[in-house]
Amino acid sequence: MRRSAAVFVLMFGAMCVPAASPASGTTAASDVPPAVSAAKKVFLSNNGSDTADRFSGGPDRFFRDFYSDVAGMNRFDVVDDPANADVVLAMDVKTSQTVDVMKGNSNNLTHIRLRVRVVDAKTHFVLWTLQEEVPMAILQSNRDKNADAAVRQLVADLRAVAQTRPAQP
Repeated sequence: MRRSAAVFVLMFGAMCVPAASPASGTTAASDVPPAVSAAKKVFLSNNGSDTADRFSGGPDRFFRDFYSDVAGMNRFDVVDDPANADVVLAMDVKTSQTVDVMKGNSNNLTHIRLRVRVVDAKTHFVLWTLQEEVPMAILQSNRDKNADAAVRQLVADLRAVAQTRPAQP
């Protein structure tokens, strides 16, 4: 009995160890589709936000900031028609809440996720997805600072992926 218990503990322990993965923020060149790094013209699409009044600037705040930062990168030519783009950067902002059963409230357990899908403008296939979490804060000014930082990080992630060159055979 002791032997089977020891085997179970070893097997269970091995299953609980996370698999090795690349460091956060690093992208292997072979992973990024060539269409992403080759893109010159982008169309920015606002797929909506359900953040209501949690941040100043209204529900389109994240998209406006993202649009401004992408246009200011000087990496892409932002076009006003998706038919003229190489890729579409489709942004959405989602809120999820987890209820703390012990406290019976969900206010402190709100999660905001910014997601940008890089979509091939011709085939409509999603080529890449970028995602950032916005840490919540009690004070409005801190929530806004966290939102600004998350958008900046999302643009930095986009810049890193767009600068990745395909691996040479």
